[in-house]
Amino acid sequence: MERFLRALSLLVVGLVFLPAISGGDSFPLSTHPMYASVRSTTAEFVTAVGITAEGEVRLSIKEIANTDDPLVAEERTRRTDPDDLCNQIAQRTETNVVRVVVRLETYALAARDDGPLRSEELATCEVTR
Repeated sequence: MERFLRALSLLVVGLVFLPAISGGDSFPLSTHPMYASVRSTTAEFVTAVGITAEGEVRLSIKEIANTDDPLVAEERTRRTDPDDLCNQIAQRTETNVVRVVVRLETYALAARDDGPLRSEELATCEVTR
C-alpha cells in the first residue's frame, strides 16, 4: 500500500508540473502575460470635469460615459474621440455646469488619494441649454 501511495504522490506532483514541461498554460502554473510580466506602476484614465460658476467639479461616471459600470466607462471613454465625448457629456449633464473639460490623467497605482501625477487636457466644450 505504501508503494501505491508513493506512486500516486509522484503522479500528482508530475501532473502539477506538466504545464511547465510541456509549454502549456494551465493550473497551477500559468504563462499568461497578465501574470508573467512586470506591471506598470501608473495607469491612465480619460475623465472629465465640469466647470461651474463656483469652480471645478468632478462629473459622475454616469455623466461621463452614460453607464454605472467603471469598466464599460473606461472602454467608452478610450475609444470615443475626445471632442465627441466632450459634446456628449455636455448634452447629458444636468448640473449647473457651463463648460466640460475632457482630460487624460495619469495616476500612481500605489498612491492613496494623491490626485493625478499628470493631467493633459484633450478637449473643452461649452454646455448649452
